Amino acid sequence: MTSASAPATRADADPDAPELESVERSVWSLFRAARGFAREAAGGFGDLQPAGWGVLRHVLVAAPVQPGAIAEAVGMDKSAVSRQLKALRDLGLVSMRRDDDDARVVLVEPTAEARHRARAVSETVRRGYARAVADWEPDEIERFAADLARFTAAVGR
Repeated sequence: MTSASAPATRADADPDAPELESVERSVWSLFRAARGFAREAAGGFGDLQPAGWGVLRHVLVAAPVQPGAIAEAVGMDKSAVSRQLKALRDLGLVSMRRDDDDARVVLVEPTAEARHRARAVSETVRRGYARAVADWEPDEIERFAADLARFTAAVGR
């Protein structure tokens, strides 16, 4: 009696396949471009470093949030996040307070100034994206956004 073998999956793909080499090159290009956008975005906040922009972005979407949760979300160690939060606080971009239910817990929130400046920076970055896809059809942009979200979710697992 023979057993049927499991069908091949894309997980069985040859890591040296040309299409995966192309993915690797494209991801590195995207990474370089993203670092450029991060530098540009951070520049919109004065002396803020790109790592600080990543921390601030997370605070903007997750507030109120604990520093440990920020570290986990942005992939930085807690001491690096602590340094970035100090810089953000010194720039007037975040505030910290004790949790009403547990005074041992510190919560971080963006200031109104941070929200205002982040909107302006986001508009600038999105204009750059718009220029990059200016000759794309709307369905191509939607497909790219969906595929990119799917890819980043898979890579993050």
